[in-house]
Amino acid sequence: MIKRLLIWGSICAYVPNLSAIFPANIFELDYTKNTPPIFGKRNHQLGIFVQGMLNANGHNELGDRVNILQIWQPNQDSLTMLRGFDANTQIGALADSLNTASDDGIRGHLVPTAKMRGAKIDFTYKHALPYHLSVNMALPLFNLRLKDVSWIDLTKNITFADQQVHNNLTNHLGQIVYDLGDKLDIVNGWEKTGLGDLLVTIDWRKMFYQSKPILKAVTLGLAGGLSLPTGIRQNEDLLMFPPFGNDGSVGIVFSGLIEVQWWQHLHGGINAIFLDLFGATRNRRIKTDPNQTDLLLLAKTAARKEWGFTQQYQLYLEAFEIWKYLAARTMYSYIKHNNDTLYIFNQSYSSEIANTAASLREWTQHSIIFSLMYKGPLDLELHYQHAFNGKNTIQSDLFAFSLTWNF
Repeated sequence: MIKRLLIWGSICAYVPNLSAIFPANIFELDYTKNTPPIFGKRNHQLGIFVQGMLNANGHNELGDRVNILQIWQPNQDSLTMLRGFDANTQIGALADSLNTASDDGIRGHLVPTAKMRGAKIDFTYKHALPYHLSVNMALPLFNLRLKDVSWIDLTKNITFADQQVHNNLTNHLGQIVYDLGDKLDIVNGWEKTGLGDLLVTIDWRKMFYQSKPILKAVTLGLAGGLSLPTGIRQNEDLLMFPPFGNDGSVGIVFSGLIEVQWWQHLHGGINAIFLDLFGATRNRRIKTDPNQTDLLLLAKTAARKEWGFTQQYQLYLEAFEIWKYLAARTMYSYIKHNNDTLYIFNQSYSSEIANTAASLREWTQHSIIFSLMYKGPLDLELHYQHAFNGKNTIQSDLFAFSLTWNF
């Protein structure tokens, strides 16, 4: 771990807050949006960035649009939920009583749906240092809500096996899951307000002027820093309750920026941002059978999660000083998070089976962002982000505004 810290600690980058590893775009502090360069010869900058979800849709493994509770599976299997447990347990006894009711792909299956709403406020601070350096801090505050939870039972009512599953399982699924799954609540929604993870970075940014007819300047930016676990952790007992950060893990964030200015009022660039997280150990819900679905996991045990590498790329074009300090920007953003891995410490369960969970798979997000900005001692910005593709993810169109004070 010390060697890893030294390697990444020696790298600097220009870093917005890639603030969470749950696949929902409300958690990213998108675009170069971070904190703009300090205006003029001032040394401090305070900012507030407010954004709200306009809608929320899921994208499954194939990239098809689905409900947010169907990003990993189109339906949930209550029969396989009971597999992998000792026959002497309550779960094992219930599974034994239903052993004549075979899983035909419909029996015992339920379609879950829900709606997610949310808003976020990012508080930022930047302090200028000599040699084109600055210290940056960003802390988000979230309000998220899951509502209108519904489970549609696909089980038919034709055979004795169908009736058996209805009477002993699906008609009382919420209570059975709560009692046997260590208080797992799949019926009720939730609402939570709390902090995300604190990001602290050091940024170097310098403009190199060019004496050419079209090319006027090239700006390079490098930065690096730490994401510190101040955010709310994932609640394993609530349905689709995300962490408000990196779920208790310390992260190393680094990035690089190249920006080119053409003529007097146009520039564009690319910003690459990377997040590397250290693993974290705590009680987590795991699969006990390869065929189980991810929202109906009754087993909870100590497990270490090693997070996949996260990368974000932003390509943008901006017309600035259109009229005095007025500017407009269009940006494309792409995020990819690699597979996560679980290591189980309980000999009663299998790490191999646990790692078949679809929620551990790679996810991606695509969006396009439109911004209108007033750049001066007091920076103002209106921002609309349209999510248009991705896989294994929850995406929402986002509307935002920011206010930044340079002093």
